[in-house]
Amino acid sequence: MKARVDELRRGTTSVLTCTGKVEHVVTTGDVDDYGNPVVVSTLIYQGRCLVYPADRDATVVEAASQTIPVARYTVLLPHEVDAQVGHRFEVLASPDNPALVGAVFRITDAPLDAWAILRHCVAERHE
Repeated sequence: MKARVDELRRGTTSVLTCTGKVEHVVTTGDVDDYGNPVVVSTLIYQGRCLVYPADRDATVVEAASQTIPVARYTVLLPHEVDAQVGHRFEVLASPDNPALVGAVFRITDAPLDAWAILRHCVAERHE
């Protein structure tokens, strides 16, 4: 059965029509000369992926006396990518929907699955 899973994994790359990157981003606790927090990012993955909406409509969240629409998306990555909750995901290329290029998301769910053909993540975009 393992050979079949590996074969399916190799065959799925054709559906990953976008390019994106996954980063682990942390603040150091320091501030720069302008008072902004110093942020350090570590590249986890850059390459093929697929991004599509998980919901039809964005959820509206109240925060600090503001209403913020939050849209949930499904992000498909190769199965070996170590995407984790909290990682930053950015779309670098999207031939089918160029409007997605530059969109930044936060991964909110990245379940592990021993039989996964692709890594299915849920990500939120704060618009």
